[in-house]
Amino acid sequence: MPAARTHLTALAFLAALLLGTSCPGLTADERFDRHGTEWGVRWFPTHVHFGPDNDTLLVGLCHVKRVSYCRIGKYRISKDQWEILPFDENRTYNNPVFSPDGQWIVYSGAPCDDEARCPAADFKLYKARPDGSQPEVILDAPAVHPSFSHDGRKLIYWKWKVIDKPGMPRFVTSQDL
Repeated sequence: MPAARTHLTALAFLAALLLGTSCPGLTADERFDRHGTEWGVRWFPTHVHFGPDNDTLLVGLCHVKRVSYCRIGKYRISKDQWEILPFDENRTYNNPVFSPDGQWIVYSGAPCDDEARCPAADFKLYKARPDGSQPEVILDAPAVHPSFSHDGRKLIYWKWKVIDKPGMPRFVTSQDL
């Protein structure tokens, strides 16, 4: 099968998995198994972003048994090759985006407890080099879903605030870089 068709088939399968089936939660009696799977799958994509080279994808991969427990993968289309960025076992990483010049990635991250529960109120925005090195907090407030302006000087994101209901997200444009 040609490489382009393989990629489209894989993406179609993942889209069907995401749209056709909900991810199960755990009952109160079950302990979270970081190595557990559902339907033979452990991680599923929740967010995909093209890199400036048009060959690299940053992918938020979340656990099928704890959808807020995520990792960041880099997929090189031309090489059909995955790389998982370095991570701390008791943290979650999601919503990765490349800066327009490709020198940085920005993502949301948070600490998780021993059962991989990662409270939304603890998410912050981080920037790091594309290999995951040199992480630093760039927004010390609950925020997710970052996106760069075309010139790379501004960032837009969802900031968690109480509006009418606890936990309702608020859309905020801010953060000069």
